[in-house]
Amino acid sequence: MVIGIVLGAIAVVFLLYFVLAYNGFVVMKNSMDRAASNIDVMLKQRHDEIGKLVDTVKGYMKHEKGLLENITRLRSQFAKAKDTGERLRIDAEMNRHVLNLFAVAENYPKLRASENFMHLQGRITALENEIADRREEYNSTVFEYNNKVQRIPSAIVARLMGLQTREMFKASEGDRKDVKVSF
Repeated sequence: MVIGIVLGAIAVVFLLYFVLAYNGFVVMKNSMDRAASNIDVMLKQRHDEIGKLVDTVKGYMKHEKGLLENITRLRSQFAKAKDTGERLRIDAEMNRHVLNLFAVAENYPKLRASENFMHLQGRITALENEIADRREEYNSTVFEYNNKVQRIPSAIVARLMGLQTREMFKASEGDRKDVKVSF
């Protein structure tokens, strides 16, 4: 009888651990999905602001047609992107063009004096900071999740649930290079 009670207690402990680990994975998975969604929201806001910025500078920058066309093309690709990874890749490329646009704007004193341009430039810069914060939050959540998926005993529960590690956000090769600004 004592052996039965001990075995029953061990079974209850294992069952309790399984339930707690399962629920922990559910919370972490939902946190990662929320963090990725938050990045998408910020990227969408940024792309909306970039559209306004392009409209603002069109009249001033007649010689920068190619730059504005590239930004417009990338905005269109972003709208058609199917997942966060693709949106992040497109956004990184667009970010390089927007930085170039801000640098080229230095050659247009009337544009720099435009209140609308200055407001949009500040808004985009603020959104860049928020996107960086969201990416950091996403990576932190993925880091915790991946550790839990790979460590025993929670790795056993993860396997039973069919969970695998996830990729963290990484800067693209292009993001690691120096930004070339040409006037």
